[in-house]
Amino acid sequence: MKRVYSFTHLASYLSILSGLGYFIVIEYFKLETPYGLRPHSSQGLWQAFHILVVPALVFAIGLLWREHIYVKLKATTRFKRISGIGLLASFLIMTFSGYFLIVSKNQFFIDLNKYLHLASSLLWLLFYLYHHFKKKITI
Repeated sequence: MKRVYSFTHLASYLSILSGLGYFIVIEYFKLETPYGLRPHSSQGLWQAFHILVVPALVFAIGLLWREHIYVKLKATTRFKRISGIGLLASFLIMTFSGYFLIVSKNQFFIDLNKYLHLASSLLWLLFYLYHHFKKKITI
């Protein structure tokens, strides 16, 4: 089980790194050319990195489901499950909005999924950091 946790943390941190890098390049590194604003040349690399790394995170969560997530949802008290439930809910929204962001054709749905993906990713990041380090943090 320790290998599954290690794989999950590696996939999580790589997804966080690639997502933050992709967001920063999209929002802050646009190039001005005589033809108008253009994406930065590294935008495609960050996008490819994010799209290649995130399925590993989805796979890792699938591995965790049986031995950790499902067991904890059934067994522990409600207060102890808050960060895990938050992680699971934000992960589901983040995953589906990311998928629909890629396949949507209508600009309204692209924008909707973009904001859903950003908000759920930020929530997931906060829940993940708390969940990962909560044994070291006392509230």
